[in-house]
Amino acid sequence: EFSTTQDWQAVDIKMMDIRFFGDPCNSVERMYVGLEDDSGSSSYAEIQYLNPNDLQRVNWQVWQISLGDFSGVDLSGIKKIYIGFFPILVELKMK
Repeated sequence: EFSTTQDWQAVDIKMMDIRFFGDPCNSVERMYVGLEDDSGSSSYAEIQYLNPNDLQRVNWQVWQISLGDFSGVDLSGIKKIYIGFFPILVELKMK
């Protein structure tokens, strides 16, 4: 959660990169990223990673996400970012 609302449109952010390193011992899980704007949990949008087997590949992966894919979220008022592995959810707190 950001301490103040972030206006990603004002700074012209178009993409988000998530970088991760796989491990053969990882289970194959559904990975996702969610955004929530300042109007509350009803303004949540989520994108799922399409290749869950990559979580087991022993090298760095880059998941590039177009922010335009987060439909229903106001990019001028981002309050929270979620990164999760179903059914586990991690809420990032940022300042």
